[in-house]
Amino acid sequence: MLLRERIFNHQIILLSAVFIAVLVLSICIKNRPILLKSLTLAHARKMHFKYVYNNIKDQVITVLFWLSIVLQLIFLSLYLFEANKFSILITLLYIALIIGKRASFFLSEKIFQTPSLIKTHLVSFIVMVIHIGWLTIPILLIKIIHFKSLSVNSVKSINAVFFLVIFIYILLRLINFIWLNRKVKVSFLHIIFYLCTLEILPLGIISCFLIS
Repeated sequence: MLLRERIFNHQIILLSAVFIAVLVLSICIKNRPILLKSLTLAHARKMHFKYVYNNIKDQVITVLFWLSIVLQLIFLSLYLFEANKFSILITLLYIALIIGKRASFFLSEKIFQTPSLIKTHLVSFIVMVIHIGWLTIPILLIKIIHFKSLSVNSVKSINAVFFLVIFIYILLRLINFIWLNRKVKVSFLHIIFYLCTLEILPLGIISCFLIS
């Protein structure tokens, strides 16, 4: 009985956290529909990306960024719990990678001497984090609401589809990144250095923890 009660309480806490995230997102959509539309289509349409670029310091974007981090942490914690590998150190490492990635853009600006391009990549990164956070919402709701009825194979299938979508999304973003840099004639060596240290390395570290 105690075990069932703990599981139930655990699910209620997670469901409440996701509900609050959805509520905040709904308020943002109601108050700033144009900004939310541009955030949604930023990687698909240049005009929407430019709008986000010009409003990147908007408080709504900051709230949505950290809200997405919270959603990703909930998903990561749930994923590790399902695999019996939950560790607070892994979640802390994930937070450190996100913060380190965002801070690294300031260092990149000094190295590459292309402030406008670096800001473009920073905006793209923030949009990516927000999008991934949004993608976790339906997955979390399915897992939390149907946690008793989902089989192990169903959970694995859901996770596999989610990671496949994220992989395709990130791959397309990297291709767009390379194309953008070549258009402005950034050194190919700089592109490789950036990809290896700030794009591929963090993804590699996260993947090693999730797969191992």
